[in-house]
Amino acid sequence: MFKPALALLLFSGAVARAEFSFDGELFLALTRSSVVSPSLINPGNRLLEEPLWNLGAEFRPQFQYRTEKTETVLRTRHFFDQSRVELRDPSETRDAGRGRSDISDAFFAWSVSDHVNTTLGLQNYQWGPAEIASPSNVFFHFNNDQRSFFYKEKGKVLARVSWFPREDVTVLGIYEPVSNRDPHWVEGREFSPQSALKIEKQFGHPMNSFALVLGRMEEDIPYVAEHFSWMPWEGFSLYGDLRHQEKNLRATPWVDNAGFVRFRDGDVPPWSTYGVVGFRHEGRVDFRQEFIFQQAGYSQEEWDLIAGALGKVSPFLPRNFAAFGKPGLELRSKAYSYTSLRIPDLGDSPDVSAAVRWLADLERSSSALQLNYERNAGDSLVLSAEATVFFGESDTEFTFLKSNQVSVGARYSF
Repeated sequence: MFKPALALLLFSGAVARAEFSFDGELFLALTRSSVVSPSLINPGNRLLEEPLWNLGAEFRPQFQYRTEKTETVLRTRHFFDQSRVELRDPSETRDAGRGRSDISDAFFAWSVSDHVNTTLGLQNYQWGPAEIASPSNVFFHFNNDQRSFFYKEKGKVLARVSWFPREDVTVLGIYEPVSNRDPHWVEGREFSPQSALKIEKQFGHPMNSFALVLGRMEEDIPYVAEHFSWMPWEGFSLYGDLRHQEKNLRATPWVDNAGFVRFRDGDVPPWSTYGVVGFRHEGRVDFRQEFIFQQAGYSQEEWDLIAGALGKVSPFLPRNFAAFGKPGLELRSKAYSYTSLRIPDLGDSPDVSAAVRWLADLERSSSALQLNYERNAGDSLVLSAEATVFFGESDTEFTFLKSNQVSVGARYSF
């Protein structure tokens, strides 16, 4: 009788120290897009069928269960979209509605000791000092919508262990054994496991740090990466985030013996570098200037070949469109500038914030300008307006699909 009674007592004590919580967010957004016409990669809007109008609702519930040493988290997403698509040549209008659900996060975290903790499951784990991208993190990739008010990154299936041998040193091991079942980010490729060993050292101020990352990317490609941040004086910092990999996954344009332009894998110099360097000023406003360089990006000569691959009828046209849509590059050119200005308290109101972000291709005179406005309309409601305008010559990186896009929406938290 003693042992069952003791077990029941211990279980009751554990339950008493446990905490269950449920909260969530409800999003509502209306988006109006201007589709480019004529378009090299989307003639008449019949290939990609980009919506003219889209009304979207999304429910994001979160369930958490915490004990003294553990945390279990489940986050799901439930969507409903109503859209209108306008096609050309000949003119046609299509209305469509759809609903879907997905799991964005589902993980178990355990604090093994004061110096070791581990997390296993579907999780969004990102790092790096830059705002536009983190090349040293091979698990997550650049997305054009990642700075949008409505965007949420789906987690990856990661096994993560963190060790803190000293207060200023962190050793992190990560392994991604299986896919999260999202479509692969490179056309024609299948998921393969990835790993990373990250060692980070802080120097006095938390903003002064250096990290070294070693691991294997998809298809067992070895890489070495690093990121650093240095604050020479208060409010001003310099930083960088770089990755050097043995080979690339990119789709490369070439001309075959019959004169057709096609895409093939690889064909770039080994040990290419992809990186971001920048500086930041944090004061009344938060200002960043970053420069992105990607050694494996397309050259001007390759862009000319791509125009031929997409603009001329050939037996390889469907494959060319698919390869260009997911080419195995974070961005498509070799060099970019990214400027960000965020005002957390606009005017005299602490409830209003605004941001301006400008991403420019330094090789092809093409850019995207994003404007964000947010207002807290109470403890639980945030209103948002967002506009993106694309500049440049026709059929350059930021002008293939849309000339502009405007969204208004709201987020209700409970």
